Amino acid sequence: MSKVHIVTDSNAFLRPEVAERYNIKVLPQRLKVGGAYFEESEALDVDEMFVKVQEIQAGGAKQMPVVQPPDLNTVLDCYQSFGHEAEQIVSIHMSGELSPTWKVARQAAELLKGRYTIRVI
Repeated sequence: MSKVHIVTDSNAFLRPEVAERYNIKVLPQRLKVGGAYFEESEALDVDEMFVKVQEIQAGGAKQMPVVQPPDLNTVLDCYQSFGHEAEQIVSIHMSGELSPTWKVARQAAELLKGRYTIRVI
């Protein structure tokens, strides 16, 4: 039986206990507010993130917050974290037409071609 690992991003809104139970790695999205970046994590929840956004905007930032995909190195590290135990990695993301995360995941898969079998969906 082949060993398949699943990767997704925080747009999947998986509960942490589900991700842990099925060993699903969840890539965090990033929020850019002014010149500051915040990564989604259990340590920084949505409510805390909104408070930070309000603080930055109160300080004079005029731009609206922008959601950005995980950076390429974060995705590469995630894929490589499975080591040799992964025969296949299935990386499930929102359409590339709606979110740039799919494109970053695809780029990471291409860079690791030959070392891992990665399917980006």
